[in-house]
Amino acid sequence: MNNKPEEKKDNTSSRRDFLKTGAIAAAGFMIVPRYVLGGKGFTAPSDRLVIASVGVGGKGESDIANFYKSGKAEIGFLCDVDDRRAATTVKNFPKAKYYKDWREMYDKEHKNFDAVLYQHQIITMLL
Repeated sequence: MNNKPEEKKDNTSSRRDFLKTGAIAAAGFMIVPRYVLGGKGFTAPSDRLVIASVGVGGKGESDIANFYKSGKAEIGFLCDVDDRRAATTVKNFPKAKYYKDWREMYDKEHKNFDAVLYQHQIITMLL
């Protein structure tokens, strides 16, 4: 009979190696620029806003155009009571859904936009 105590394997070094490797890999993903993972010019959905706009003629038209030109906004919904004043903006953003009543737009689309651009103070006071 062998009365020698059993030798225990030391797993601490392999655990340390595992943790070290995992930490390095995690840090690599945090340091690597986004365009490397998504490709040049890639914009993540979380970096893009879907805009709804109330009052899209006049000053609203230029504000909407500036949001769009930033490259970080998609114009999703337009609303104006005056079709004549809204005509140019509606033509410039054919994919945007057009409403005449902001309450109807909110009721139907409130889950589909991230931000609202207002050109009328009265609507802000009503909310």
